[in-house]
Amino acid sequence: MVKRRMKKINIIATVSLMAVIVLSGTLIYAFSHYTTLLKEKDTLIGDLYDELDWKQGVINSVTEERDAALFNYSELYRSWNELDKLYNDSASKVNMYDDMDKIDNYLSRTKYDLLFHMCEKGPTSSFGHIQDIDYAYSLIQNFTHRQDVVIIPEYDGNKNWSKTYPWLMQNFTDKPLGLNVFEGGDQTTPQLKLDITQISQVCQTLNVKYLRFVEPISYYMGLNQSFPESWANEILYYARANNIKVLWSEWKIGYDVHPNFTQYIKDFEDIVTVIYQTNDEYNQPLFGYLNTTYTYPPFNWGASVQAWYAVDNLGLPDVMDMPPQLMVLHAMEAVNLGAKILQFEPYWYFFDNFDRPYPVMKMLETMLFNS
Repeated sequence: MVKRRMKKINIIATVSLMAVIVLSGTLIYAFSHYTTLLKEKDTLIGDLYDELDWKQGVINSVTEERDAALFNYSELYRSWNELDKLYNDSASKVNMYDDMDKIDNYLSRTKYDLLFHMCEKGPTSSFGHIQDIDYAYSLIQNFTHRQDVVIIPEYDGNKNWSKTYPWLMQNFTDKPLGLNVFEGGDQTTPQLKLDITQISQVCQTLNVKYLRFVEPISYYMGLNQSFPESWANEILYYARANNIKVLWSEWKIGYDVHPNFTQYIKDFEDIVTVIYQTNDEYNQPLFGYLNTTYTYPPFNWGASVQAWYAVDNLGLPDVMDMPPQLMVLHAMEAVNLGAKILQFEPYWYFFDNFDRPYPVMKMLETMLFNS
C-alpha cells in the first residue's frame, strides 16, 4: 500500500517536474523572443530619433536663413511703422509744414516725373498679362493722381523687336513712353539693343519722352567686354537733337562703375538723369540714393523702385514676396531726398493678369501720391 502510494507520488513529482521544465523552456523562449523584439524596437526608435534630429536640423537651417533675410529689413519695418503713424496723424502733418519754408521744401521734393512699367509677357507665361491696356493705364493714373504717367512698355521680354514694335503701335499711340534702348539679360549678347534706325522709327511715330539704358555698364563689365561707346554716343546725340530725355539706369554704384559712367555721358548733363535701381544686392536703397546724389553731380538723379529687391537683396524666392510696406518706404525715401524721376517695376507686382490692382497700389496712393 505504501509502495503504491510512493509510486503515485513519484509519478506526480515527475509529471510536475516535466511541466516545470516545459514551462521554463517556454518562458525562456518567450523572454528571448521579446528581448529580440525590444532590441528591434529600440533600433527603430533610434532610427526615428536620428531622422527627427536630421529634420530638426533642416528646420533650424531654414529658420536661420529666414531670420537672416528678415533681419535685413526688420529695422525698415520699424521705420515704416513710425511713418505710418506720422502720415495717419493729420495734426503731425500740420506740424511738419508749419511755416512757408517747410512747405516750399516739401513742394520742391515732389516735383518728379513718374514712370510705370507695363508688360505683356506673351502666351507662354503664367504672369505679366494685360487684358485692357487703356483700362490698366487709367487705373495707374487714378491711383497716382497723375495724368502724365510715362509708361515703360515691354512685350515678351523685348526679345523680338519685329513683334514688339507692332505691339507698341497698336496700344501706345496716345500714351507718353519711356523706350528701353538696351537691356542686358543673362546671355552673352544683349536681350535688347536698339540701333538708331529703330529708335528713330519709334520716336517719329509715338510720343517718346525718354530713352532708357538699363544696366549697360553692369552687363558689359560682367562679361569683361568693352562698352560700345560709339553706339551710346550716337543715341545721346540723337536724343539731344530731338529734345528727348535720357535715363541711364544702373544698380551698381561702386567706384568701378563711376569713372566709366561719367566718361560715357560726359557733356550730356542737360539731358541725362542717373537712375539708381533698388535691386542692388549689396546696398540698401537709402544708401544707394545718397551715394548717387553725391557721386554724380551735376546730373539729375532718380530712383527705379523695384520689387526685385526682395529677390536680389533679401534673397526671397519671388518678387511677389516683396513686402508692400518696403516698396512704399523706398519710394518715399527717394522723393524726400529729391529724386527727379520715380519709376516702378515690375508690372505684375502691382496688377494681376486681369488688370486687378494689388493692395500695394492703394498703399502708394494713401502714403505717397495722396499726401
